Amino acid sequence: MRGVIYLFSIFMVVVAAYWSYSVTYKTQDKLEVAEKLRREIGRERQAIAVLRADWAYLNAPERLEMLVAQNVSRLGLKPMIPERFAELYEIDPPQPDDGMEPVAIIGLDDLTPRLGASPAPMPRPVGVRNR
Repeated sequence: MRGVIYLFSIFMVVVAAYWSYSVTYKTQDKLEVAEKLRREIGRERQAIAVLRADWAYLNAPERLEMLVAQNVSRLGLKPMIPERFAELYEIDPPQPDDGMEPVAIIGLDDLTPRLGASPAPMPRPVGVRNR
């Protein structure tokens, strides 16, 4: 009887050791993956910082003023003065230029429900009886 208990104990120690080593190696693998992700996140944050610096440089007001001054004749820009601003109703909306003629023009008044008009009756599903 003692021999069976000793063999069972040795077997359990071996199983516990195998489980412990497998958990240790899996944990180490997961830690390596996490470290790779941390390094990748660091590289991405650095790239974002570089892009933000580039964006700040490209949108610097002094630089934009210099570019406008260099290209004023080519761009055809005019100084901003209050007389150049207009109200929205004074501006004609742009017409689409897709080469097609309009099929129909629908007024919004046609889409609004009429007062006093009753809605059309809904059809009954098949198999439903009146009560």
